[in-house]
Parts: sequence; C-alpha cells; structure tokens
Amino acid sequence: MTAVDTRPRNRARGRRLALAAAATLAATVWAAVQDDDAPLAPVASRPRRPGASAAPVATLAASAELVWPELARVESRVPWHDPLAQGLLAWGPPPPPPAPAAAPPTPAPSQAVLPPDFPYTLIGRLDDGQARALLTNRTRSFGAKAADVIDGTWRVDAVNADGVSLTWLPGGISRTLAFPS
Repeated sequence: MTAVDTRPRNRARGRRLALAAAATLAATVWAAVQDDDAPLAPVASRPRRPGASAAPVATLAASAELVWPELARVESRVPWHDPLAQGLLAWGPPPPPPAPAAAPPTPAPSQAVLPPDFPYTLIGRLDDGQARALLTNRTRSFGAKAADVIDGTWRVDAVNADGVSLTWLPGGISRTLAFPS
C-alpha cells in the first residue's frame, strides 16, 4: 500500500491561511489608526480627543442629548410593574372551566336513523366446529363468531351459510352482509 503525499495540498492551505491572517492584521491596523473623532451628529461642543481638554460634565451631558435624544426621555417612561406581583398573578387559581355544551338534539321519531357503513369487508367463512366470519379492513383482519362485539359498536348475531347478521348497537338496527360469491 502506498502512502499518498499530501504535502503540496498542505502548503497551499498554509499559504491561504497566512494570507488570511495578513489581511486580518491589516484590517486591524487600519481600524486602529482611523480618526475616532468624526462627528456622529451635529454637536455643539465636543472635545476632539478624550483627555485632550477637560470639558465640564454638563457640556458632555448636553452633547450626549444631541447625539441620543431618546436619553432625555428616559425619566418620563412609565416604570415597570413590580415583578413579584406579576409572578404572583401568573400563579393564581386556574380560570373556571367552560360551560358544558348543550347536548345534541335527539332525532325526532319521524326521522330514520341510518347506521354507518360497516367498517370491515367480509372475505370468507371458517367453520372449525363454530362458524366464524373472516373480516378485514386496512389495519387488521380477524375472525368473528356469534355474540362477538366488534369495535364496541357492532354485534355479530349469527354466522350462517348465506352471510353474517350484525346489529348496530347505538341504534339497535340489524343488517346482513352476504358472503362474496
């Protein structure tokens, strides 16, 4: 196995790194020699260099108000609320529960209540001493015998040679599914 020589690539990388370091150093020196006394805004009197002239504090405060006029309004702001009071409000008792919703109206006797479609497909019959209907849907397949309750809403009344008799429990409506031919 031969070793790959990566020194030329390392030399090029080192040159790029040295060039980047030189550019960074040049930018730092340039920023250090720049005149910091360029005015930021119209100022009445501002010392040219810090420590060059001993300006009174009032003159400096007046120049600061010209540069940052929002500083003069600091005292007129509304004070913050007591944080302890806000914290205690956050931990107060929970709001009352919502009012119970009105019960859905019961259907009038004149309206016919129709059961929903049976959620399974009848695919066959298994008879191993006790007749079972083979049912399936997208998520599961199983065998059901008489008196089994499916999904808590459908009861198997009978499994015979013609099909399966079911009862929709919420409405008490019977239905028959025929075996596929």
